[in-house]
Amino acid sequence: MFFSAALRARAAGLTAHWVRRLKLSPALPPPFSCSPCLP
Repeated sequence: MFFSAALRARAAGLTAHWVRRLKLSPALPPPFSCSPCLP
């Protein structure tokens, strides 16, 4: 239970991070093509 909640929180954080980055620079690749950027 805790593990899945942590995964959801991490995914939500990554989504928010990429939404901000894509708004700043629409030319960036989608998140799944930038695996080195992931924590």
